[in-house]
Amino acid sequence: MSFFEDRRGGYDDGKRWGGNGNNNSNLDKFAARLYVGRLSRSVSERDIDEAFGKYGRIREVDMKIGFCFVQFDDPRDADDAMR
Repeated sequence: MSFFEDRRGGYDDGKRWGGNGNNNSNLDKFAARLYVGRLSRSVSERDIDEAFGKYGRIREVDMKIGFCFVQFDDPRDADDAMR
């Protein structure tokens, strides 16, 4: 399966992730970044890791007050987590 082939049997032309449709191009470094909003101040990075780690390997969690960004290694994992 190629990097751009959808795990569900379809084919991703790169447009969904902001690509130009060229399958040989690198994805944007924020292509797998997921916004998570309306978080309580008591939510920790560990809580986010536990909640979203089941969807794939997390590269980084950028915590802010009330929201965070979760960056996955694979854009398809971010898509699964969003759904």
